[in-house]
Amino acid sequence: MRTLCGIILAAAALPLAAADGDFMASSPSACAFSLNTLDEMPFVVASQEDLASLMSIGWSKGESAVATAPDGTSTNLASVAASSGSATASSFVDEGGVWYLYNPAYGTVKLGVAWSVFGGGGTLAESATLPFIMDTYRDGPDRRGRVLGTWPGISFTGDRWAGDGSAASTVTVVDPDGNATVTNFTGTGAMAFNPQTVGKWTITLANGLDTLVGEITASGGFSIIFK
Repeated sequence: MRTLCGIILAAAALPLAAADGDFMASSPSACAFSLNTLDEMPFVVASQEDLASLMSIGWSKGESAVATAPDGTSTNLASVAASSGSATASSFVDEGGVWYLYNPAYGTVKLGVAWSVFGGGGTLAESATLPFIMDTYRDGPDRRGRVLGTWPGISFTGDRWAGDGSAASTVTVVDPDGNATVTNFTGTGAMAFNPQTVGKWTITLANGLDTLVGEITASGGFSIIFK
C-alpha cells in the first residue's frame, strides 16, 4: 500500500544505507540507496540520546527475539521465553550500520544507526536545511495539473541522489509545440517548472547512470461562454 508523505529533512545528503536486500551497508562510505515503501518501516538513530530514548524491544511468553548486527552477527534476546520481557536497544546496539530486530510473531524491524553515534566516520545524513518532499502515492513520474495552478519543481541528480555535488546531469523540457529547452546541472536539486502552454510536456533527466522520462499534462484554466 502506498502512502502520501511529506518528509522534511533538517539534515540530509549522504545516506546511510545501500540498496535494500540481504546485505546492507557496513561502512560509512556514501552510496546509492533505494526506498521500498511496501516493506517494514525503519527506525533511525542519529545520536546516543536517540538510542537511549528508543522504546524497549519486548516479547511475550513463548516468543523469541533476535538482534542481528550490521556485520551479520546475531544475538538471541529471548528464545521461547518462559515469561514476557524486554531489552533496551542501548544494551546490545554497539556499532553503526543497519540492525535487524526479529520477532517471529511481529516480523522484522530495521534500525539504522549513524556511524557517528559510536565515533565512526561518515554521517547518517547531512546537508543544508532545505525541505524535501516525497510523493509515494501517485503512480510513476507522469502528472496532471492546470496552467494556473502551483507546480512542484523538477528534481535533478547526477548520482541517484547519493550526495556528490560535482555529478553532472541534464534536464530537457519539451513543450507541447515540440520546442526543447536543455539545462545542465551539477549535484542534486530542483528547477522551477511553471508551464504556460496547455498540452503535454515531456521531461527527461539524463546523467551517466540513468535516463528518466516523464510526461506532464497541463490543462487550461476556465472558459466563459456568452450567449
